[in-house]
Amino acid sequence: MRSLPSLTNFFVNAVIATAGLAVCGITILPTFNDAAVADISMTSPVELALTALFNPASTTPGALFLAAPIPIGSLILFGATLGLLARPAAFVAALFSLLVFSLFSNLASAGGERHALVWFCFCLSLYWISWDRIADCFSGKQALRSNAMVRFGCGLLVIMACQQVSLGLNKAALAIGGRRVESRSADLARLIRSRPELAKATIVAEPEYLAEAMPYYIDNPIYLTREHKFGTYVRFTKKGQLDADLGETLKTSRDLRAQTGSPVVVLMQHKLKRIVPDQIYREGYNWTFHAWRQQIDDFLSTTMLLAEFGPANYFETYDVYLLDGDRK
Repeated sequence: MRSLPSLTNFFVNAVIATAGLAVCGITILPTFNDAAVADISMTSPVELALTALFNPASTTPGALFLAAPIPIGSLILFGATLGLLARPAAFVAALFSLLVFSLFSNLASAGGERHALVWFCFCLSLYWISWDRIADCFSGKQALRSNAMVRFGCGLLVIMACQQVSLGLNKAALAIGGRRVESRSADLARLIRSRPELAKATIVAEPEYLAEAMPYYIDNPIYLTREHKFGTYVRFTKKGQLDADLGETLKTSRDLRAQTGSPVVVLMQHKLKRIVPDQIYREGYNWTFHAWRQQIDDFLSTTMLLAEFGPANYFETYDVYLLDGDRK
């Protein structure tokens, strides 16, 4: 009977957790960016599910181990949960969340490092909650048959944490040293501010998501070519326009210049002098882009290159062009 309060507490918390999952599902479905949903029509769902369950490092959680082979990453992911055996409910929560996360990544939508870090932080929180019992296992106050497994799991968690610290310090060093930036949005904002005639310029980007960060720096209007409207963020959908070409980018820029009377600045991720004519380039989740030789010649002859920004750690680097009629 002494265990009754503990069981009651466990089931109450389980109900709360289940309610939280239900709220999450209600608030995110249907998804805003439906193109982000995984396409499993050409792959066996059973095979994907088994891969996720037995090799989670091959899915989104594996982003925590950028330099480690996938099998070793899965060993560390599973092993890091063993340190929670001192508190079985926490162990079940960590293991269950890892498996569900991995299944979601393979069957619904894949993620990146920032998504994997959510699970890592959840695992750290469980260790913090369970630390009194884990400490007892190390000190010998609590004699459990799983003591060795608890120590082994804690060791793997430390390895995983050290790798995250190493990655973080490396990125911090790059940012502080200024050798390579995450994005060129701030550089573009400085360029536009330095030219008074561009104060009201319309920004057209290819691909459009290059300009999503610009509202944090400047107030220039942004035109989304594939959605045929002004906006500040892109919606990735399977139902919209998926393909674009350089000719459409130029035509849209000319139309905007005629309609608004304001200069038009074009951001181009593709290096037009090195781009392969007629080759299809993939962008985002399901977009494509191509340019014919005549389109490249027409674009270069009717625009002026303002800047060629250097590389960035993320994808936000580009060449900046000004539509010909806006030259000063």
